[in-house]
Formats: sequence, C-alpha cells, structure tokens
Amino acid sequence: MNNEQVRFERLVAGGDALGHLADGRVVFVPGALPGELVDVQITQAKKDFARGTVASIVEQSEHRVAPPCEHVARGCGGCSWQHLDVAQHMEAKVAIVREALRRNGKIETLEVTAGGVVPPTASRTTLRMAVDGEGRLGFRRANSHDIVNTPVCMVAHPLLNEFIADVRRVLRPGGLYAMNLIDVEPLELARAVASGMCAEYPDVALLADPADIALYELHVRDFSATDESVPAAGLELLATV
Repeated sequence: MNNEQVRFERLVAGGDALGHLADGRVVFVPGALPGELVDVQITQAKKDFARGTVASIVEQSEHRVAPPCEHVARGCGGCSWQHLDVAQHMEAKVAIVREALRRNGKIETLEVTAGGVVPPTASRTTLRMAVDGEGRLGFRRANSHDIVNTPVCMVAHPLLNEFIADVRRVLRPGGLYAMNLIDVEPLELARAVASGMCAEYPDVALLADPADIALYELHVRDFSATDESVPAAGLELLATV
C-alpha cells in the first residue's frame, strides 16, 4: 500500500497514535507520538479508518526517547510506550480517560486527575506470555502472533521474573501463560505448583484464589510436587493451550 505523511494528534487506548489522512480518515499507528510528522506506510485501509506503521519520522517529538528495554529492538510488543518519556505516561493516560468519557459517555465537565504512580521498572505484577514451538517463553511481537524470546522483563516485579525463570523449566511448546503476583511470598508455593504442572494435568494448571480456601487447597494437592504444607498465599499460574 502507499505511504503518506501524517501529523499525529494524540495517543489512544491500546497505545497507538491517532492522526488523519489527507482524505479525512482516521489512521492509527503504533510507535508514533502526538505532534510528530511521520511518513506512514498504510497497512490496512477501511472506509472510515486506516492502520499503518512508522516508515520514518520527519519531525520528532521532544518527548521521544530511546526504548530502555533491549527486547523492543528485537520486536517485543509487550509494552506500547517504550518510546515515550515515562514522565509523560500519566498525562497520556489521563487524556485517554478524558476522551473516553467525552466520546462514549458524553461527559464533558467531569474532572480527571492523575493518581499515584508506580516505578517504571520492576513493578508490574501481571504478565501475559506465550510459548513458541520450541518451548521458549516470551511476548508477542508487535502486531503479530510471532513470539519474541524474552528471558527477563524489565517492567516485571523481581519475584515475577524469578517465577518466570522457574516456569521455563516445565513449559509445554505452544502453551499460553498468564502470571499474576497475588502475594510476594512465599515463592516456594509457585515453584511447587510449577514443578508439578505437567504431571497429572498437562493441559491446564490453575492455582485458585486464596480467598477460596477449599478450592485452593484442592489445587495445591493436585499440582504440588511434594506433600509439604503450603501456606495460603503466593503466585497464581494459569496455563492453557
């Protein structure tokens, strides 16, 4: 498809930048920033909108930064705004909420302000990852079903990265894994569950919410590799084909 220069206006939910083509249609492009003039390669053209990719940046935003994560250069699509200065993230999120309220809720006067923030690294407690045909764990490539092997995630909580390292030992090729840090300790619970994951239930391994003690204890007995007692706190691992 053809290329077109676009001046981008704002960021939208999902992380893309929004601009308008010469014919008036909205175009969504990942990797662009508000205010930038970008040479866009159109990859999808519909009657009312289009999607594209950044071919080159003609005029760069002052808020553009080099992505701090090494996996971005290899195509990892786990984070949408690695190219945006972290000091601008909260403002961008507030703007997205305001626009959603205005456009979808028809609310023009409600004040939206930023709340607390978490550190930009080593703080995320939920990850959604996939496993390739060779059993390697990683994130989806941006706008693709391909998987980028990512041994460590810089935005993940350190204990979650430890958990990922343990899970790698028992992965099944082609699996899809969602990991949620319920409680930072004891990590031994996660290791017990992970080590027994492929034994009796090769397709699905689920550690129940600690709030449901009966179901929780049942799944601990089913998936733990040992008979040692496990306290009702830890990590949740959900694996599906």
